[in-house]
Amino acid sequence: MAKDVVVVIGAGGIGVAIARRQGFGKTILLADFNEKTLQAAAEDLMGESYTVSTHHVDVSSRESVRSLVDAAAALGAVVQVVNTAGLSPNMAPPERVLAVDVYGSAVVFEEFERVIAPGGAGLIISSMAGHMLPAPIGDVYRTMIAASPANRMAPPEEIAIAASYLLGPDAGFVTGSDLLIDGGVIAAMRAGKLPAPG
Repeated sequence: MAKDVVVVIGAGGIGVAIARRQGFGKTILLADFNEKTLQAAAEDLMGESYTVSTHHVDVSSRESVRSLVDAAAALGAVVQVVNTAGLSPNMAPPERVLAVDVYGSAVVFEEFERVIAPGGAGLIISSMAGHMLPAPIGDVYRTMIAASPANRMAPPEEIAIAASYLLGPDAGFVTGSDLLIDGGVIAAMRAGKLPAPG
């Protein structure tokens, strides 16, 4: 009998932390644009006794996402879809950031809508940049962290805890919501303790 499937797009730290937390007793379909990152993450998870399949994906391509959806549906009932794929302004030109972060996010959920199991859940992980003006880099980040109440960055496992809640049955009435997990950076900006970037 096929196991339920958890699809995690993005094999970086947060994606892998979510896969570990959500993948117990399920098949994890791990997808990423970077083949080297994808294979290394899959090997780590399989070494920890998770059941893992991999799939190369470019979320900015509807055809590529459709191929991922078909692969997921062939594995079993798709019960969770998590998209952690994203680019920061310091990683790519604006048109590529928009193609991955905005268009890609929409395409992932439009395409997975046709196969998600009844009661299934979807989640997008993104940066706090959407709550700010132009995204800061380097020294500005260090200043933001120092001014925040938490005075630190969150490890991937801490984000996975929030993701677990949002993907689970206790969040069944949470729909279309934005959960800001930033250690208080945006609150510090709004309180005037930290100048807004830009």
